[in-house]
Amino acid sequence: MLKKGVKSRVVQIDSQETWQKITSNPMYQVSHVIVYFTAAWCKPAMMMNPLFEEQALIHKDVLFLSVDVDEAKGMMEKMKIKAMPTFIMMMMNKNEGEVIDKVVGANPVEIKKRITAFIHYRHPKSDTGQNNVGFNRLRRDQLQADHGYEGSNG
Repeated sequence: MLKKGVKSRVVQIDSQETWQKITSNPMYQVSHVIVYFTAAWCKPAMMMNPLFEEQALIHKDVLFLSVDVDEAKGMMEKMKIKAMPTFIMMMMNKNEGEVIDKVVGANPVEIKKRITAFIHYRHPKSDTGQNNVGFNRLRRDQLQADHGYEGSNG
């Protein structure tokens, strides 16, 4: 749970249209994105919410998205999600998300380890040859402002 007064850094995806708008934005090409698939009825997924919020606060140069599969109908099929929670680490490239890693289940130690490894991943299509974690906080903050995302505290 976030401390009182701390805004969430996680962008909530509430529809396929929102997903498309964000993932097709050219501003986010070759950027690190971590997507958390969850459902309000799934206790293991709910237990992972604080960890995901914490990781978003720690790794400010990465875009963290949360998809409630009951709100964003069809996203489970689109992303081939079979269980919750599922964490997908992907690079945005040419309006497509390239899945780099996927973790299924509520294992905090493994999820932290895989997020750390992903953040140091260097995309082969990078123009700079660097690790491209410089997602650019301004861009993510602008995305949140443009789409009215305030985040959540719980």
